[in-house]
Amino acid sequence: MPNSIKQLYYIRYEIGDIVKERPWVMADSGTLYGIIIYIDRLAYSGLDWLTWLAYADDRVHIYWFKLGSAEQLPASMIELVSSVDTKGGKNE
Repeated sequence: MPNSIKQLYYIRYEIGDIVKERPWVMADSGTLYGIIIYIDRLAYSGLDWLTWLAYADDRVHIYWFKLGSAEQLPASMIELVSSVDTKGGKNE
């Protein structure tokens, strides 16, 4: 994975955060926006397909507004749009 799309720090998302797909994840036209409805903290740890991450990642459950359905994926595949936390969600 190119350095330009690596996430170099852990972002602690919270339930209720508004997020969007990262540009390199989008499968169809238009960016998906959604709300985090559940989080499995540190669910992705020591997995071969996430070796480019320097940390264990959370599994986030997102309700996508446009699709009207939920999906589970690694937190590194989304970007924060609006946080329910006044700290901005970044924990290094």
